[in-house]
Amino acid sequence: MFINWNELSALNLSIRVDYLLYSAAVLGLHFLASATLWHRLTVLNHASIPLPDAISAWAYSILGKYVPGKIFLVIARAGHYSRHGIPSASIAVCCFLELLLQLLAATAIFAATLPLLRGDSISGLGMTGFAATATVLLVLSNPRILERISNAILQVLKKEPIAITVKHKHLLTLFLAYILNCLLLGAAFLLLVRSVYPVDLDRFLYLTSSFLLASWIGIFSLITPGGLGVREGVLFVALQAIMPAPLAAGVTLLARLWATSGELAFAGLARLMLRAKVQGNVESS
Repeated sequence: MFINWNELSALNLSIRVDYLLYSAAVLGLHFLASATLWHRLTVLNHASIPLPDAISAWAYSILGKYVPGKIFLVIARAGHYSRHGIPSASIAVCCFLELLLQLLAATAIFAATLPLLRGDSISGLGMTGFAATATVLLVLSNPRILERISNAILQVLKKEPIAITVKHKHLLTLFLAYILNCLLLGAAFLLLVRSVYPVDLDRFLYLTSSFLLASWIGIFSLITPGGLGVREGVLFVALQAIMPAPLAAGVTLLARLWATSGELAFAGLARLMLRAKVQGNVESS
């Protein structure tokens, strides 16, 4: 992927600042929802700390994905919780469940998009794929089945087994909540794209799936910080299907800057919030 600035300038684009601001606001809501869902997950696993501290821990730790290997994300979060007396093993299990729920939610949205990929008609292949994926996701939402599968994989990897204490109904509720949160991220990305290109609203699911797919492929790229380059390549290919190639390259670069700056801003706000809380506790004591 490369940006031809001459071709890009020839498109006579104008930036909609209002859409750009809306996208930033919705992205912030997505981060806040992600941190809150993380806190709920720790509550259900009896490993929680006060919500403001949980939001700060989540916000700091997501920056760890920019360290190759991604393990720093877990280490940073576990370190924060250990100061509250929470065992690192409990946080590792919560991190695993969070990752799995996010992946399952993204898979569900991607599967729902499959029938719509060929024009506006629903293809038989897409519906079959959606039905098969929905069945698998429902099976995996059972904690006992999920625990057995996870421990079988961990045994092959020669890792310690985990215990999932979340009830089935709670895990299913979290799964649905993560789907909604992924759709919130998709809405933020749609607004970002519409700030530079008038893409139709019926492209919402396609754009959401494209961004989620690119993000997850980037996450599984262990040797690149934050999936740098890998995520952009996947997103560029997906965007080319709905906009000119030069614009797709520009939007891809804009999306990286948008996501990274959003994460940094959210981490900074979380730090200020925690500092204000600590200062308030000192003054009241």
